[in-house]
Amino acid sequence: MKLKVFITIISTALSINLFSQTAESYFSQGRVYELQEKDYDKAKEYYLHALKLQPDYVSCYENLGRIYHKIKKDYYKAIVYYQLYVGYRSDAKAYLNMANCYLSIERPDYNKGIQCCEEAIKLKSDYADAYCLLASIYNKTGNRNKYLEYLKKSRQLENKDEK
Repeated sequence: MKLKVFITIISTALSINLFSQTAESYFSQGRVYELQEKDYDKAKEYYLHALKLQPDYVSCYENLGRIYHKIKKDYYKAIVYYQLYVGYRSDAKAYLNMANCYLSIERPDYNKGIQCCEEAIKLKSDYADAYCLLASIYNKTGNRNKYLEYLKKSRQLENKDEK
C-alpha cells in the first residue's frame, strides 16, 4: 500500500513539474511500474517518454524489448527495440533474446535466429544458453551434425559452470 501512495505522489509531482522531467526520472519511474507494480503499459509509457527526451537512453530500448518480448508477446516490436539496443551496446543476452523472438514469430526465421546466437557467442564465447539455442535451431532445421556439435558444446559449458 505504501508503494502505491509513493507512486501516486511521484506521478503527481512529475505531472505538475515539481521534479525535473529528465529522461532519468522517467526511466526510474518506468522501472518502478515494470518491476514493482507490474503495470507494463505504464512502464512503456514512461520509457517512451524518456526516449523522447533523450533518444540515446539505451536502457529504455532494452526494457521495452523485454516488455514486448516476455510480457506482450509482440515479437516484432521486441526485435525492433532489441536491435536499437544492440546498436548502442553490444550485449550477448540481448542477442539471445532477439534470437528467441525470431524463433517465436508466426513463421520462425531460423537464419536470423542463428545470426543472433552467433553474435551472442562472439561477445561471450562461454554462453551455454546461446549454444543450446543454436543446437535447438539446427535440430529443427534437420542439420543433425550441427545439432550434435552445439549440444555437446552447450553441455560442456553447463558442466563447467556446475564445477
